[in-house]
Amino acid sequence: MGPHGLGSFNDDSLLLLRNCAKHALLLTNTFLHLSMREKAKWMHPRSRHWQLLDYVLVRRREQQVIRNADDWMEHRLITQKVEDLHAPDNKATMETRWCQLRNVIQCTAPEILGRARRQHQAWFGDNDADISNLLVEKNGLHKTYMDLRTDATKAALFRCHRLVKHRLREMQNARVVQKAEEIQGYVERNAIKNFSKAIKAIYVPCI
Repeated sequence: MGPHGLGSFNDDSLLLLRNCAKHALLLTNTFLHLSMREKAKWMHPRSRHWQLLDYVLVRRREQQVIRNADDWMEHRLITQKVEDLHAPDNKATMETRWCQLRNVIQCTAPEILGRARRQHQAWFGDNDADISNLLVEKNGLHKTYMDLRTDATKAALFRCHRLVKHRLREMQNARVVQKAEEIQGYVERNAIKNFSKAIKAIYVPCI
């Protein structure tokens, strides 16, 4: 909210302010230093005070009210000037329109929503640091091979690739053995609740 409001507010106004703060919107009516005639919209019939009932929620500060010839009309029209709008291409095919929509969504969604972090299985998360180091080394060798395609760089990349697969298999097998021993312990202690929970953790797929 800007410094040029009318000074009073109620519960609905506070709710509007919270939503504007949440979505990074500006109440343009309160940012412009305009006269009361150009800013207020409705006059209270008894107090004869002008009220600001409608707001233009934008980021560009270009708005005003349009007065009627009768200056004392109760309601005035608030307008917002929108610039740099491109006219739609009415001759575009359905395929072209779909591609345009797809591109806009693909570019905008990561900026607004961010990227979801993939949920790996427990054995993967427990060894996240080791796995990350292996993948960094493998990616570095791959980049080297793409920049300089020689037998030496190719052999180094393949060796690292085999090593990564071998280490991942070892980590996974170690986790399976650990979980098997854990579940066996629950069976021996007749801990049915923990047994069921451990089984579900293994067989419920990660998204």
